[in-house]
Amino acid sequence: MEKLQGDQAAQINAEATRDWLNHKIAVNRQLVLDYQSLKNFAAHVTYDDGTSVLDHYHTYQAKQNSQQN
Repeated sequence: MEKLQGDQAAQINAEATRDWLNHKIAVNRQLVLDYQSLKNFAAHVTYDDGTSVLDHYHTYQAKQNSQQN
């Protein structure tokens, strides 16, 4: 835990650690919700050929992954 909290970790009491963790969890949950919202939006934005922005992103990712391997 101290490694995550940084140089001042030894001076942080249990309540502050709990609050810090709760804040990190809340931020993470919001990021997940934002990501899901963006992913949903990208799935519904389509090109003239009917494919979505998300489809193109997945194709791009697959190409990137195959090039790295």
